[in-house]
Amino acid sequence: MEKEHYTQALSRHHELPIGFRNYLAIALEEFQFEEDRTMGSQQLTTLYLSYIHNGLAMLYAENLKSQALMVVDFYGEGDFLPAIPISDGETHQLKILFLETTTLLALNERHYTFLPKIFISTSLLYQKIGALTIAHQLKKELIGRIKPANKRLAALQQWRPQLKGRIPENYLKNYLNMRIDK
Repeated sequence: MEKEHYTQALSRHHELPIGFRNYLAIALEEFQFEEDRTMGSQQLTTLYLSYIHNGLAMLYAENLKSQALMVVDFYGEGDFLPAIPISDGETHQLKILFLETTTLLALNERHYTFLPKIFISTSLLYQKIGALTIAHQLKKELIGRIKPANKRLAALQQWRPQLKGRIPENYLKNYLNMRIDK
């Protein structure tokens, strides 16, 4: 059933070619992550076109010197995680923290690179999902510029109501560039 949700999510972005669903039924792998588990970019680069079936994850950048973190975004049910590049190793490292027990469905590198060879329109699907990630980040950036802070929070709750009550306050304030009281 999870694989059917995955293909439905893909088909919302682009019509899937004949045989694509059958290929995914074989190629997709399921991964379980417990709450509070962290994964670095080295581990994440082995998962491609990762889809959150259930749970909640937070993408953040960790400063390698100060260990301070900057919340980049949150991903919940029905979201595809962005492709995570391996850190430059100099200033920051991208990581994912699973805020809830989470089930991910993903392809390995071999299947991810092979799909466009079999199904040519897969390249367009990859581009559309990447463009959606960029549009999502732009929307987050615009919300982050709203003043005062309480209006930023209201705008986020209107845009992404499914996150309400699921994110610890310190991460939410970090995400919205709000002052964190100590």
